[in-house]
Amino acid sequence: MDSEQIEIMSYDVGRYLEIDGKYELMNIGVTKADESSNPIESSKHYVGNKAKSTKVTGFDNQISLENDLIKNEPVIDELYDIWYYRKLGTAAQRNLVLADLFRPVANNKNEVYARKLMYSIIISDCNETPGEGVKFTGNLKGNGDFIYGKFNLETKTFTEGEE
Repeated sequence: MDSEQIEIMSYDVGRYLEIDGKYELMNIGVTKADESSNPIESSKHYVGNKAKSTKVTGFDNQISLENDLIKNEPVIDELYDIWYYRKLGTAAQRNLVLADLFRPVANNKNEVYARKLMYSIIISDCNETPGEGVKFTGNLKGNGDFIYGKFNLETKTFTEGEE
């Protein structure tokens, strides 16, 4: 059976930042959101082998961001607010749901498979070039392990656990 190959685009992943208990779509103003797993490796060289043996022992999850400063966009306002007020610790942490819009849950058109992780928001630079809009950059650094589950696109709620 032939199946059609469909290229997945950046807009096929919904990024929802939790702000005051409500998930807001990370979209307008965000020009780059590159996810890296940054695997942590452990290598050993055994006496009977010519080459090292390597295994992955963990991950240092990170999303690098580039943003345009656009007023009245909830996600942009939240990220900029964390930078502007130099928030620390839990005041600079937010949950982010990565919703695979291309992977709907069977028998439920409003739900897709998703991952949730608490991130520390680290905005490092704010650039003000004359004649251009203000831009700011930084990283979301993962805390702990992903929680796997489903995200309801209508109610914007995350439910832990996969079937």
